[in-house]
Amino acid sequence: GRFGEAEKELRGMVVNKGIPEGVWVSAVESYFQAAGAAGAETTKGVFLGLLGRCHVSAGAAVTVVHRVVGDGVGGEGAMVRAKVVAELVSDERVVALFAGEAPAKERTAMHAVLWNCAADHFRSKDYETSAEMFEKSMLYVPYDIENRILRAKGFRVLCLCHLGVSQLDRAQEYINEAEKFKIHLLKNDHNGAITQVQAMTTCLDFTPDFLSLSAHESVACRAFPAAVASLSNLLNFYSSGKPMPATEVTVFRTLVTILTQDHGNESEVLKYMKRAHARLNELGPDHFFGKGEVGRRERNWFAVNLWNSGTRTGKEKNYELCAEFFRLASEFYGIMVDGEVEGGQCDGLQITDIDCVCHNS
Repeated sequence: GRFGEAEKELRGMVVNKGIPEGVWVSAVESYFQAAGAAGAETTKGVFLGLLGRCHVSAGAAVTVVHRVVGDGVGGEGAMVRAKVVAELVSDERVVALFAGEAPAKERTAMHAVLWNCAADHFRSKDYETSAEMFEKSMLYVPYDIENRILRAKGFRVLCLCHLGVSQLDRAQEYINEAEKFKIHLLKNDHNGAITQVQAMTTCLDFTPDFLSLSAHESVACRAFPAAVASLSNLLNFYSSGKPMPATEVTVFRTLVTILTQDHGNESEVLKYMKRAHARLNELGPDHFFGKGEVGRRERNWFAVNLWNSGTRTGKEKNYELCAEFFRLASEFYGIMVDGEVEGGQCDGLQITDIDCVCHNS
């Protein structure tokens, strides 16, 4: 087919030493744009074949890698493209193009391309591909004082990637270079883990993804106080408007679910329920809960859990908390989602009666 002819012409360039860089770079870009992920291996082969035969600059390498990586994990053959790029950028001949001070700008650009690719795979929970791309990006970070923060950032995300696929031995390699969060969890040192969570948010390279995965690991280790600390800190970043690893309502729901695992957390549950209600009023039901059936289901979850907490604290004769839970349940039941209000078991008259009983007991 036409791709076969184009591939033949590209490979013909490899044996021709006189082709200007701009010409073959343009040819490689055009070929890959037409062939897509299926042409990734050919693109890599042609590029490596040109090394040593034609003039190849660091800038040309960045251009080709950027073209092959594409614009995010949603594109065609994202994993195939990432694999080919990983092989290409780790070739010692390619790495050598970026040695020294002259290509500093191109080295920074290459690191950014690889880092962004890794971050895209991380967000899509493809931790293995993410780890590989983060590792390759480290090849383009010099070992000097100026770049130590960038290297620490790399070690930290590599640790999280390996935690994500439960490769604890690999994670520990990187955790020794960055945070010791997992070690605290495995030792049941909840206070130490919480301290690490708090320290994590002060790092210059911090991203909310760290807190999300830390919460996941804490729950897996049944270190619920550390999970609560991670999620509570995560809530502080939603007002920034930046992309977040989970919806805000999901974080609140997860927090409440974790807190209700242990008896005696009723005051904390109420605190986060009130905070959720405040954010609901601030954002509106559609933005906080979501629309349609999803929104109704989220609203009902909060209302039912508040009602159940009120019932439970009432049975325990904790009437003050009982009244607070029922009053808030009434608020959630009364929220309109897509023009519908959940009547359910909780209406204004019942709440008034319950409130009177609680405060007169």
